[in-house]
Amino acid sequence: MKRKKWALIVVVGVAAVFILAKVMGHKTDVVEPVTERVAPAPVGQAPATPVAPVSVKKCWGTMDKSPAAVAGRVRFVEEKMPAAGLVKKTYKTSDGTARVVVTPAFMGLDFDDKKQFAGVLYAYHFDGCGSEILILVDSKSGKKVGVYGEGGLDLE
Repeated sequence: MKRKKWALIVVVGVAAVFILAKVMGHKTDVVEPVTERVAPAPVGQAPATPVAPVSVKKCWGTMDKSPAAVAGRVRFVEEKMPAAGLVKKTYKTSDGTARVVVTPAFMGLDFDDKKQFAGVLYAYHFDGCGSEILILVDSKSGKKVGVYGEGGLDLE
């Protein structure tokens, strides 16, 4: 009976992640920096000379920050994941990282499911336009069990 209950929790959780990702319109566009721009020339005159390069913040993955997407992530991370027994808590630290305390149920998921959940947790805290990382901490041992960031999910 316990196996069926855990299987049901995992299936419902995975389905919720995929539905949430679809609703949020998860985007992974990368913005390339503009290297040169030219001011428009007035009508009848020669083209203008190039203007100084513009620095554009390069993002490795942009997260949908619309109010509906944010509300969906907040509800999923703060209510559904703890209710499914996957996480104990998640929080930002003073050094700019975020931590999530994961349970044995989370650790029992396959890699792709862990990656999906970690992506939602990352998007809950960050926008993908920096070197921010999400550190996964085991709820039993208190030790770091993984990191999610620009390189994706890296488990220890």
